[in-house]
Amino acid sequence: MHIIIYSGSQNLNSLGATKSIDVMLVKNLVLNGCKVTWIGRGNISDPPCEYINLGKNKIGELMYKIISKLRRMFFKIKIQDILYEEFIYFDKRMASLIISGRINVDNETIIIGRNSMSLNSFSEVKKRGGKTILHSQWMHPITQEKLLNSEFKKIGINSKAINQKRIKRQLLEIDNVDLIWCISKLVKDSYISNGLKINKLIDLNLGVDFEKYSNVDKNLRSKNEFTVLFVGNVNPEKGVYVLLEAIKKTNIKNIKVIFNGAIPKYFKSIFDNKVKELHNKNINFVVSPGNPIKNYAAASVFVLPSIHESFGLVVLEAMSAALPVIISDMVGAKDCVKEGVNGFVFKSGNSDELAQILCKFYKNPRLVEQMGRQSSLIAKNFDWNIIVFELLRLIRSLNK
Repeated sequence: MHIIIYSGSQNLNSLGATKSIDVMLVKNLVLNGCKVTWIGRGNISDPPCEYINLGKNKIGELMYKIISKLRRMFFKIKIQDILYEEFIYFDKRMASLIISGRINVDNETIIIGRNSMSLNSFSEVKKRGGKTILHSQWMHPITQEKLLNSEFKKIGINSKAINQKRIKRQLLEIDNVDLIWCISKLVKDSYISNGLKINKLIDLNLGVDFEKYSNVDKNLRSKNEFTVLFVGNVNPEKGVYVLLEAIKKTNIKNIKVIFNGAIPKYFKSIFDNKVKELHNKNINFVVSPGNPIKNYAAASVFVLPSIHESFGLVVLEAMSAALPVIISDMVGAKDCVKEGVNGFVFKSGNSDELAQILCKFYKNPRLVEQMGRQSSLIAKNFDWNIIVFELLRLIRSLNK
């Protein structure tokens, strides 16, 4: 069996889910004795298998970033439209490698590719007798569009949340692939509600590099300062304003709230205004994009209040770092949370419920510590070696 991992258009040298997932996925496939060809964008030092870089050199990638920024600034081209262009460009490049024979494909080949980035590549693999698996990093596009458009409207953003061409492309991929890897029950349910048959769906959560995140320096964790941590893009989809509204409704004061992520331009004024409403609570707000390792080490509790989150790998990372977790019921990683044992799941958008949970942790440091220990024990069962072993079992059943 020959497995092709196509990481799509996101640069693997950038922080994000693609890098966190695919590096460990490939590593553990190889450790399980699989022949793997990995194709992505960006240089990878010492890859565990054959790796093909579809991207440019460092200077080329830097120039591309500058040009993209200028296009957004002066030509008002939306970032989602630029990303869609990248989906198409890199998919065509990937497909051309199959057509030319640079990537060998036969009836023993299985390709795992990402939503909206793999249509042409899937087609070329199928022509040669290979099998195709769509790694659905998002919910079904129709469901995702409804959720996000509703949320945009609620907070006064008058634009479509998702590029319509992207949705059409995703629907074509969904129709044409052999299997869809649903990374949470939330994702699986979204496909079933849109008419997909259950025998086309793989139900398997993502994994975590448990060793990496369990070894954070917990000496950085202050017993005197209550620190709330959010990790991800600071935008409406992640429910950031719900967290801010929840804090406003509490009597909590003199705490730190860390937003480990970047704030998009269209959301900056909304975010800043919400923060200003909390000035009388003496809360230290920190916006800290970049690697979250130190913030996992320093935090008391982790919160992910997303309106839509197909999984949320950061939840497993926080759990591995022995943090209790508070997440909305629209976060796919709720599959990994035991209610009242290592955290709490609240109804998406319900800032009152979130406020009550925050107060519960704020008033009870012992509960923070107890639930944090349970988080670590649970997260260990989602280590990538366990997840990949199960994935291979499911893949082999495809070939029978």
